[in-house]
Amino acid sequence: MMKYNINLTLVFSLLIGCSNNKNPNPERSIEVTEKIQVVETIEYSDLNSESSNSDKESLVFQDIRSLTEYKANIESFANSEHIDISIVENVIPINEDEYFLFYSMSYPEEHEESNLELYYKIDEMMLIYASKDLGNCLSLYSNMAEFVDGEYADYFFGVMNIIVEKNKLKFCKIYTDLSSQSKIRLKNEYENSCP
Repeated sequence: MMKYNINLTLVFSLLIGCSNNKNPNPERSIEVTEKIQVVETIEYSDLNSESSNSDKESLVFQDIRSLTEYKANIESFANSEHIDISIVENVIPINEDEYFLFYSMSYPEEHEESNLELYYKIDEMMLIYASKDLGNCLSLYSNMAEFVDGEYADYFFGVMNIIVEKNKLKFCKIYTDLSSQSKIRLKNEYENSCP
């Protein structure tokens, strides 16, 4: 059974502050510096650190996965007692449609299929696995830079600064394989961290 210790109150309050990108509400916004604390406070033990198949083609540019497959991946995540790297890799959005499906889970007032608890859990695990550079999670999470928007983008780019700082060598290596739009949006992180 996976064990991790995160200040869940902080995570939930941060994500609630990020859950309204269509109609930003200043009352729900939380400063990016507070959001960054999520990455800094992550402690974990007994995460399944079995690496995913290293011969497997990176999912970064595989935007051919259907929304039906992505929904099935989310369902698999929700029903898994043991969340391993491949399960987390498969719920990281790899294109705009998947991102909007993932993000719509945070809008219970607008989407019948929303599930705030599952949304928070997926977001939390993406963040943990990317910050710990497990499997392809850092690459996949970094490539989300292409399509994140609104308050979630504020949150995302805030935590990316810390993730890159913790994983400079790996980030510098994967940067060239990111989509051109992700490279543009992460250019400052690259220039500040890579030779």
